[in-house]
Amino acid sequence: MKNQENLTKMRILSRTQIVFCGALLGLILSKGLALFPAFALDDYVAVHQDRNPLFYVSQGRFTQAAIQCILSTLDVTPTSISWTATVLFFVFAAIAISSSLIYIAGNRTNEFTLAAIGALIGAHPYLTEYFTFRESLITQGTSFGLLALVFISVNRYENEQDRASDFYSLAWLAFPLVLLAGAQQTAFIIAAFAILARLVVDHLWNEMPGEKTAPRKANTPIIFALSVAVIAYVFVYIISRSMLSAAFDTRGSILPIAEILPRLEQVASMTKKILVDSEPILSALPKLLLATLAIWSLCRIALNRPKTAAAIALMAATMYLGSVFLVTVSSVWWPVPRAVYGVGFAYGITLAVISIWLSCAAARRLAVGASVIAIIFSFHSNAILHDQARLNRWDAWVAGEVAKDLLKKGITSNQRVTLVGADWKHPVGMRTLTGDLNTSALAVAWSAQYLMMEATGRVWNVSSIDQAEACHKAPAWPAEEAIKMVSGVTYVCMNLR
Repeated sequence: MKNQENLTKMRILSRTQIVFCGALLGLILSKGLALFPAFALDDYVAVHQDRNPLFYVSQGRFTQAAIQCILSTLDVTPTSISWTATVLFFVFAAIAISSSLIYIAGNRTNEFTLAAIGALIGAHPYLTEYFTFRESLITQGTSFGLLALVFISVNRYENEQDRASDFYSLAWLAFPLVLLAGAQQTAFIIAAFAILARLVVDHLWNEMPGEKTAPRKANTPIIFALSVAVIAYVFVYIISRSMLSAAFDTRGSILPIAEILPRLEQVASMTKKILVDSEPILSALPKLLLATLAIWSLCRIALNRPKTAAAIALMAATMYLGSVFLVTVSSVWWPVPRAVYGVGFAYGITLAVISIWLSCAAARRLAVGASVIAIIFSFHSNAILHDQARLNRWDAWVAGEVAKDLLKKGITSNQRVTLVGADWKHPVGMRTLTGDLNTSALAVAWSAQYLMMEATGRVWNVSSIDQAEACHKAPAWPAEEAIKMVSGVTYVCMNLR
């Protein structure tokens, strides 16, 4: 009997390791370039000064505020420790992805299929955008660490306990779930995706004739913990913002009722872009391949189990809506890829559920298809990070040359300098410019100064604006006459925007 238990544990461990390696490989192939130093707009600022923790509290990210306080105490910045944050992110994210997939599927499907799906989730370019903002990696990594803790705990509980046992046995998981929501609300939604998928799997499994059914109340402990966490998070958010007098941030406000219909039109257009259209960071081909793989596999199930296929399709639609939920309800319309990275998880989880009802041969074909798409995703992800390195070089060159010209004219660090008409992009251009991803720091008022400081090692008083009267008839920089001094302000007429 004991030998049988040991054999079961070894089989579970081997299965877990295979799925973990698949997810880790997907992450490294697609995001490995993030280990090399690079800067996004926020990073230029973050490497020089601490963020005010109240900025995060106002958005309901109190865990991130606590992380910022710890970093300030240690006298380090998120940007400067991005190597460590990235490596830990890889580990935590791979554990979170693999443990959630195993939680959903159990031993009902092949581990190599789950490994391929884990690689697909890890390689998705929407998640890669977070890696361009080195400042955010430590918080995002913490989120995935908490996510991993939750599903490792649930899996261990199910392997060692009677699944129908104590209703309150996993109540303690409400604490890491609250911290998870306080770090990254999107990651909390992903936890809900996994739990929803498990409920669907168990329900459909119980409906199959002749199968050993799971107890009807087997999932109540984790559902109870999730419900408590939702309520607790709302209370902690309200109390922390009130007690700390954190100014209300518009990104945390809800869309007014009068703007619902226009927003739905925007969401519909965004949905088409996400699922079908080519966009700067992801071409249409892998999207269509992924959709074809999912629909083809679902149709195979529908031939024999139409109700099962319908339930899975409904689950997938629900998870997609969850992926775009925060963008949809926010009063600020900011549908950047990183804000909807849950789409990659929605697709991956759907494929994991589909694989349970496929034959062994069909599941293997699904694994091959998922692996191919994961590799294509990694190509696009690498392009994003490669373009960021190019952009940093170009920005640093321009900043250095502008600084050199200013010094030749006797402009000191204390004097006000204004860049006028600096463009969002450089003349050579790049393919992955979208939203604030791979946007030139020269064009952004709050990052141009810190770019100049990074490029030269000198303190500057620099801002950036669209246009100024002083530059209306001036030639564009690098012409010598492009630098003009008016009323104590030095204007550098870029005149590109």
